[in-house]
Amino acid sequence: MRHFFIFSCLISLLSAYFHGSGHNSVRGGSCADFLHKNHMTSCCLGRNDECYMIHFDTRCYCDQFCGKNSTSDCCPDVIREHNVNKCPAKAGICQRNGMVYQNNQRFMDNCNHCRCKNGVVKCKNRPCLINPDLLSEINGSNYGWTAANYSFFWSKTLEFAYLHYLGVTLPSYRQKPLSSDFSGHVQSSYDFRKEPYFQGKYPNGIKSQGMCAASWAFSMMDMVTDRASKYSRKPMDRSPSVEQLIACSSINKKRNKCSSLSVDQGWLSAQNMTGIADTECYGNRDVQSGFLFTCKMKSSTCPGPANSTKKFYVSKAYPVWPQSKSIMKEILMNGPVQMVFKIYDDFFMYKSGVYSPSRRAQSFIRNQYHGVKVLGWGSENGMDYWLAANSWGPDWGENGYFRIKRDVCSTEIGKHVYGAWVYIK
Repeated sequence: MRHFFIFSCLISLLSAYFHGSGHNSVRGGSCADFLHKNHMTSCCLGRNDECYMIHFDTRCYCDQFCGKNSTSDCCPDVIREHNVNKCPAKAGICQRNGMVYQNNQRFMDNCNHCRCKNGVVKCKNRPCLINPDLLSEINGSNYGWTAANYSFFWSKTLEFAYLHYLGVTLPSYRQKPLSSDFSGHVQSSYDFRKEPYFQGKYPNGIKSQGMCAASWAFSMMDMVTDRASKYSRKPMDRSPSVEQLIACSSINKKRNKCSSLSVDQGWLSAQNMTGIADTECYGNRDVQSGFLFTCKMKSSTCPGPANSTKKFYVSKAYPVWPQSKSIMKEILMNGPVQMVFKIYDDFFMYKSGVYSPSRRAQSFIRNQYHGVKVLGWGSENGMDYWLAANSWGPDWGENGYFRIKRDVCSTEIGKHVYGAWVYIK
């Protein structure tokens, strides 16, 4: 029985390739047919007696060994150049990234639509969110941070990302920052998540804005939750509804409320509401779809199953003086801040380390900004950084967080910083 099993396995291996047989015994078999039928792009490596076709009534081979003896046993269409056998692809067949495509076959190459036409691949040339060449260049250099190929960003264009994953503009008017005291010493590192009243468990987890282009709202509500914890000296058991803030904004006149607002418009939206309900009252169930058309908060009654709600109230936002020590003192005194910075295409691929734009980084659409919550700072390998919470889910970056180099002019990090007073009722 054992010998029969081994014999069966050998038979299976020997029949792994399509060899032509049958109909090819009448006409001449070719390596082009062999590659096509076996979904291959080149001759078999070394000597492989199973890489053959039936050429009329005899075998001819499609490997790198054929033709090295005194009699040529290669199939007639094998070309030998510089002592290397080359097996031609069938006419009209296309090869790309190790894949074989039939004539007129359509396919996707990352974010671009492609078509095989008469042996030539023609693709659209739109910039993709995941750029493999740029990713390799970053990881092969000493930038102080690493990049990753995120599956949830693959096949997306940069244009799509700028339209759906950001969502904030600078204030429509310039407001004078609060006066600040630059004197005295500030500790070299700080992380709001390690405050003693969290007792080892930080409750304000990373959010995902999905395709809702409203980072203004996510960074605001993240900051509001933390400041409420700071003022009460205890963790918040509930957090404000970012979906209510977006969907019920009286400032945003667009039909789809999942859209960008300026920083001051975002805070004015929150001020104009009679308090922002918690997520048990007004859930965040629909926001990630990127489409919010209707405000469900028609009265004081919760649209969700909760019978009661905590409401979060905010003051008018105030700019923080754009100097590192001033920002640090603001965080120590009042809690995390909202920070807005300029986006470059390589930031989407950030995985770990201290981010700063790479040499090949570009601002795909000029002067596009992203809003995040900054909750700490530190230094690594001589690079000073801000610790920030993003809103692209916990699978991005350092479990949803990232570190970004301080005082970098190109990103304008630390230039646009905002705080507000919070109370709960």
